[in-house]
Amino acid sequence: MIRKMNKEDLDSVMQLWLQGNLFAHSFVDPHYWYTNLPIVSQQILQAEVYVYKQNQTILGFIGLVDDYIAGLFVDQQFQSQGIGKALVHYIQQHHSALTLHVFAQNERAYQFYCRQGFSAVEQNLDPQTNLLEYSMQWKTKNAFFLSCH
Repeated sequence: MIRKMNKEDLDSVMQLWLQGNLFAHSFVDPHYWYTNLPIVSQQILQAEVYVYKQNQTILGFIGLVDDYIAGLFVDQQFQSQGIGKALVHYIQQHHSALTLHVFAQNERAYQFYCRQGFSAVEQNLDPQTNLLEYSMQWKTKNAFFLSCH
């Protein structure tokens, strides 16, 4: 079941965030993730977060700030079982366009987002880690965008 996160979910969500980052980003100094844990904990309370819950256990979550996916995490034991895909598809139903950043070295995540219809539109150095990252975007096929000149 996917539902909006509540304050009681915060500890489980933060555990998934920390473990997910340590596992998926072995190329980043672990100290970076531990240092950012309190900051992210506060930011998550301000963000739009949806959790995937099964048998009273949170197995994954996705966090948004407006149309920006700030994070997607799935418990390592339950990856490749459709949870991440379900979370992305859930928010795609409520947004006409989405953006995100993914580290270039996180090939698994990059390929996952490509399979969900995202495209890399830019590459930059992440200012905090100095690592190459891709900016990715997704737009619904029915989206209408008017550009200003």
